[in-house]
Amino acid sequence: MESSLKNLKILNFINSKILFEKILKIIFDLTKNLRKNLEND
Repeated sequence: MESSLKNLKILNFINSKILFEKILKIIFDLTKNLRKNLEND
């Protein structure tokens, strides 16, 4: 029981890390597109 709980915590950590990186990438892409649009105007 103890080890499965530990594995669950590790999985949660990995998932949150992946989610965080995805969100960062989305924000980065958005700002890049915004900047491009501003330069075009």
